[in-house]
Amino acid sequence: MSDTVEVGQRFGRGVVTCIGIRCGKRQAKDGGAKDGMRAGAILLCDCGQHYSATLHALRAGSTQSCGCLHSLTASVQFATH
Repeated sequence: MSDTVEVGQRFGRGVVTCIGIRCGKRQAKDGGAKDGMRAGAILLCDCGQHYSATLHALRAGSTQSCGCLHSLTASVQFATH
């Protein structure tokens, strides 16, 4: 897999719509990166929801959806007969 992330590229249920945002816990007063801030992207999920993810998480495969996939798999896993 390539190390680059491009607009239009699919990751799980999401498609990258914008690259270059900052993801993390907080922003420094001067607008620079602070503690854990990483480059990120905005994605459009198949369910229609926009969400953000770090580029690192996308490349590692640890981000698959906006959260709808987790909800779906949990509802199937814990369904009673």
